[in-house]
Amino acid sequence: MIIFVLRKMLNKKWLMAALLIGNILLVAIAASSPMYTKASLQRMLTETFSNYVEENGRYASTAYLVATVNPYSRADSSYVANFINEDKMAQNMAGELGITAKHVLRNIGLTEVVTHPVGMESQRSQTVEIAFLSGLEDHINIVNGSLYEETVINGVIEAVVSQKALINMDLIIGEELVVDELEWPDGSPVKIKIAGVFDSDEKDDGYWYKSPSTYTTQLMIPENVFNQLTGDYGSLPYKLKGLWFVILDYTGITTDNAEFIYSKTEDYTQAHNKINNISYRNYYGDILEQYLVDAKRTTVTLRILQIPIYALLAAFIFMVAGQILEMESSEISVIRSRGAGRKQVILVYLTQSGVVALIALVAGIPLSSLICQILGSSNVFLEFVSRKALIVEYTDTVFTYAIAAALFSVIAMVLPVFKYAKASIVNQKQRKNRSDKPFVQRFFLDFVLLAISLYGLYSFNGQKEMLSKKVMEGAGLDPLLFLSSSLFIIGAALVCLRIIPAVVWLIYRIGKKSWKPDLFASFLWVLRTRGSQGYIIAFLVVTIAIGIFNSQTARTINTNEESRIKYMNGAEIVLQEPWLNNMAEVAEDDIGIVKLTYSEPDSRKYYELAGVESITKVIYDDNASCSSTTNRWTSATVMGIHTKEFGNTVGFDTSLLPVHWYRYLNAISQNPTAVLVSSNMKENLGYKLGDTITYNSKDHFTARGVIYGFIDFWPTYNPTILSIGEDGLIKETENYLIVANFSYLQSQWGLTPYQIWINAEHSSDFMYDFATNTGTSFTVFRDTNADIVALKNDPIFQGTNGILTVGFVIVLIVCTVGFLIYWILSIRSRELLFGIFRAMGMTMREISKMLINEQIFISGISVGLGVVVGLLVSKLYLPLVQIAYASVDTVIPLRVVSESSDMIRLLVVMFAVIAICMLILSGLIRKIKISQALKLGEE
Repeated sequence: MIIFVLRKMLNKKWLMAALLIGNILLVAIAASSPMYTKASLQRMLTETFSNYVEENGRYASTAYLVATVNPYSRADSSYVANFINEDKMAQNMAGELGITAKHVLRNIGLTEVVTHPVGMESQRSQTVEIAFLSGLEDHINIVNGSLYEETVINGVIEAVVSQKALINMDLIIGEELVVDELEWPDGSPVKIKIAGVFDSDEKDDGYWYKSPSTYTTQLMIPENVFNQLTGDYGSLPYKLKGLWFVILDYTGITTDNAEFIYSKTEDYTQAHNKINNISYRNYYGDILEQYLVDAKRTTVTLRILQIPIYALLAAFIFMVAGQILEMESSEISVIRSRGAGRKQVILVYLTQSGVVALIALVAGIPLSSLICQILGSSNVFLEFVSRKALIVEYTDTVFTYAIAAALFSVIAMVLPVFKYAKASIVNQKQRKNRSDKPFVQRFFLDFVLLAISLYGLYSFNGQKEMLSKKVMEGAGLDPLLFLSSSLFIIGAALVCLRIIPAVVWLIYRIGKKSWKPDLFASFLWVLRTRGSQGYIIAFLVVTIAIGIFNSQTARTINTNEESRIKYMNGAEIVLQEPWLNNMAEVAEDDIGIVKLTYSEPDSRKYYELAGVESITKVIYDDNASCSSTTNRWTSATVMGIHTKEFGNTVGFDTSLLPVHWYRYLNAISQNPTAVLVSSNMKENLGYKLGDTITYNSKDHFTARGVIYGFIDFWPTYNPTILSIGEDGLIKETENYLIVANFSYLQSQWGLTPYQIWINAEHSSDFMYDFATNTGTSFTVFRDTNADIVALKNDPIFQGTNGILTVGFVIVLIVCTVGFLIYWILSIRSRELLFGIFRAMGMTMREISKMLINEQIFISGISVGLGVVVGLLVSKLYLPLVQIAYASVDTVIPLRVVSESSDMIRLLVVMFAVIAICMLILSGLIRKIKISQALKLGEE
């Protein structure tokens, strides 16, 4: 059986090669889905933790436990038990979470301990904390004196202190302190000797979660000596306090255990809330909580995006398998007539499909790794950058997806066999001579699919706001949305099976009496074989439409999100240095004489920086307030601008306003008191043009302005502030905007903190260099280019661009292979006909004209309709798809964006394939020998 199947496959090696390509791509795409999702989410998770270290100087993967036992509560044994249990919990926590700990720091001590220098009991006392810090000996440098001894010598404990503690407590190295109320078992007093001063060893291993300078009152003694001193903690006269820092190795937090760690962490928090003398905090809970939301959304979105690719590859496999069966239908009927049973025929094709699927598995799974790297390096649609390679793993899930894809392809290849396996030679001849309408057209399934998809579109359009809120609350893309768009493409492609023959028939009828023999024969062939053309017509329409939809989806998502970032940031660089003020003096002034004043940082240095193209100052007060026409006060945002500088520095989309935004700037530049206000003030607060409005700063300074215009959009302005409440639901708050002249505001409010908005000549690197070299810090810093880079590194956007790019490339590959297969088989099946034409005297030129005519009326019209369907589905569905990628602060209208270069790429490839196909077909026809063709006909 196997030998027979292999020989049979070799006889049709090119068709089998095409079938194998489809299967390999299907398996590779399926296997790459969980592989890429896991790798990209792991990179996101690890980078979040590493970025936290860089930005905050400490590990986010840290748990912080505290326990105390006061002298008056020692009678209750549960307090001491809780303390001991907390110590055990800290040491066992990493094991319970299933990861390793970089350090478990145990800082236990007696607080508010009263001491005095030996021999100076009546003159001076000092309150200190006697404590130990686990692992201290291995992570310090002794800057003065020596390290403590590990044993008690003559009742004296040696201790080391930080430099800060030495100064704050006015200690001297070698000095001995007597501890009040603490004695050794023999009744002798406890003494502590200051042996040395320590500092950190400056190793970057995460040990010094708290800087040595924060230990300002602690006398650090050896752990074993502390245990000897305190015993079972049962009868100590001082407060016992324990701090535990469990610094986890965040590289051990993976996509597989993140949910478990988060759940366990929540259990720790709830357990500690029930007990009085212990508490628990962690710095990674919020990170994991946000990760789990993002992971769910990313996983759902990326898998849904792959549905059209799966559908296209399945259609390709089904088409090629159908073509193979069509060619072998005569062989099947002959085998059946010679006694082969239906099960035997099905078994032959099941074996053949199994061989193809097995090869696809072997080749597809390694290819999936390459696809993952392509997805990971995707920057925007059809654009790749050099990034650190994703760490991919061949997990059980990967193999499960690959095997499922292979089994699906086997079903797609074997399913049509049932139709052919029961046919005898007579049935086969009857079927070939029948010209029944296709099943789809007989039952109007094309219109049914279109109706379902349009109903889905109607339903989603009616639920836009709810869909948007669900996405903002963390939900993923609704799979029915992509299913609806896919059904529209398929339905439209099937409708094209009705349109194209009708168009061809109409053109044929118009020129019926004037067509030359070659064109006449070409039209007749197209009309009489329209049933067999259904595959290629539908396939071309679907592939072209999906290609256009993919390209416009990627362009729309990327462009809209970049536009949002630019709009909300205002300028390429926005910064504000800390402003010193006399707020402390104002707070102490009971009679209100002292006025709030600010000290202005030097802003001229920014004007002189190389790399600045334009710059402006902007007062931005988002805690201001304004009055309504009925004297009701409400919160507002006030912007103070230099109109000319502002217009030169800010890149604003002029189409967002009814007239060019420069006209608004020119209007308020004519009058110092002129202001622009948001349109919702007209609707909600009752203002109209020419009205006077009163508004206050956050520091309660007042100004008045005359309204010169109403605006719906303005750089950084969001008319509705959306926020997610503690209950997880979206809350809306109205936001009002007042745009005034900078100089007028300062004359009314006095010197007011302002931001610096910069338009850079090239990149923003110069600003980072400036901040590093001068040590300048900022209370506000926004870098638009950096935000766009962060967007492109986001797993959802990166995965979307990668999947749509890969989908687009697969469309080109599959379209090319499918197109060539159809036309080569078409020529092969008409060898006799072409032989007759040549024998009748038709020249090769006329044969070529026939082929060109067929290409125009089958391939050309199909490509044209595919473009129309692609543009139509993009226009209808993209505004809804874009909602899944919109941020909470999306303000500007979402637009469907298309790049002509994408369309040109697709059409150039398509027409190049048609040209190549024509050359191949012409070569095949030239090789046909008239005598052999006629002899074939006689047989």
